[in-house]
Amino acid sequence: MQHPLNRASTVATTLPRQRRALASMDPNAALRAEFHHLSLSISRQKLRLDDLQTQLDSIVYPVLTLPVEITSKIFVECLPHKREKGVVNPREAPLLLMQVCRAWRNTAISTLALWSTFDVVRPNRPDLTQLALVWFERAAMRPRSVKIEGPLSNADDFIKIFRQCSREMHSLDFHTSRKDLDSMGSSRFDLESLRTLSIRVGSQPFQQHVDPLYIFQNAHRLRELASDVGPSLLHLPWAQLTKFTGELYTPAQCLEAIDSMPNLTECALAASRTWSDSPIIRHRKLRHLTLFSPPSDHRSCSATVLGYLTLPALETLKIREVGEFTGVLLDKFLRRSLPSLRQLVVCPEEIVGNNTEILLSPAFIALPLTELEIGTPFPAFISHFFDNLARTAGFLPQLRALSVRNCDGPRGPNVGRILSEAAVAITRRRNNTSGPQLQLFHVTGRQRPVSSFTETELLPFIHLKESGMDIHIDSNEDVSLGIAWQLKTSSLQSILGVKNTS
Repeated sequence: MQHPLNRASTVATTLPRQRRALASMDPNAALRAEFHHLSLSISRQKLRLDDLQTQLDSIVYPVLTLPVEITSKIFVECLPHKREKGVVNPREAPLLLMQVCRAWRNTAISTLALWSTFDVVRPNRPDLTQLALVWFERAAMRPRSVKIEGPLSNADDFIKIFRQCSREMHSLDFHTSRKDLDSMGSSRFDLESLRTLSIRVGSQPFQQHVDPLYIFQNAHRLRELASDVGPSLLHLPWAQLTKFTGELYTPAQCLEAIDSMPNLTECALAASRTWSDSPIIRHRKLRHLTLFSPPSDHRSCSATVLGYLTLPALETLKIREVGEFTGVLLDKFLRRSLPSLRQLVVCPEEIVGNNTEILLSPAFIALPLTELEIGTPFPAFISHFFDNLARTAGFLPQLRALSVRNCDGPRGPNVGRILSEAAVAITRRRNNTSGPQLQLFHVTGRQRPVSSFTETELLPFIHLKESGMDIHIDSNEDVSLGIAWQLKTSSLQSILGVKNTS
């Protein structure tokens, strides 16, 4: 009989040989072994994941411990008032916050202020009516602001819902089709709280035979209006308006609108198309007037409106990108109105060979301007302007900021010449006048890169900068060269503040 130890040794030696023999007989044994090994590994990883998930679930995030009222306040207060690139805006915020977690979803739904703005671009979506109903219900049927940009897919159904919640509305913005507005024209809305209204049909202006819109006639708190619909086609409380923007109006419609708003203090007009002569209108309360170019291919004639206005209370006049502007037109307006103008911007439409003209008449010289901006001026005007600035104490005596834009153009003034004449005039005025002094001087060129200016040309402005003046010399040419020059002359740049813009 074999000794037990010898028998165990024999078994230990025999089993591996038998396994190898079996393995050689089964070609899939290696695959089964690898499968078994991976299955065990997966089981261990699942156990590890379960353990980690348990640890994560036990973590208390501070933001989730805040009272609902505070979280709700954060949701509302952290949103920008206007759309910003890369930042969630009020239109998107409610839907985005609802996707973070269950707690935030419940908080977002219960925060009425998040749903107070209903802003839809391209509203020709089939679910617009249902979307509006859900949105307004979450706002407790009290939306403060509604904006529709584009034609409505089913105007009648939307109007029914809109009518139910119009009483608490503060702001209404309709950039839609004429057909949609016509369908609303026969409706009656309670717009008791409406303060701001924007109504535009763009390239489809109303024809004169179209029935007027009466839906806004009971908006007794309305103060601000932006529209490209003629005044005769909008029945609303014009007399109480204080701020108005008119686009795609004829000059005659601009004057009609101004004349119908005796309490108007701020106005922006973009006039186009043809018109006939009109009597001069005197408005005693208008303080801020902007004339700008229509947002289309229509010919701009906004500046011609000045020829038919007398505005003695005017404090700000801005003329930007408009045609048909002349120095004579402005001078007659100033002599007729005698305004206490504080800010004047004259940057009309840029046309080759057509530079900005301003007459240095007694009506202009005596203005209490604190800010003056001129675009593409005549070279002769620049010389006369700086000569008067240097020699005449009563020439624009309150001037604090002067900007000269778009120089170096066809028939325009040379930037180097402007710098030379400005340096002498500003320095002399600061040395000889004890009254208010110029605090900001800004020049923008188009052709000469900033890198071409020498320290000799800029030396007078270094001294002015050291005396506390704000100096900016910009160029639209060759940004890379401008940056290289700034790096090369960093000490000069730090003193002067010269910059380059594209």
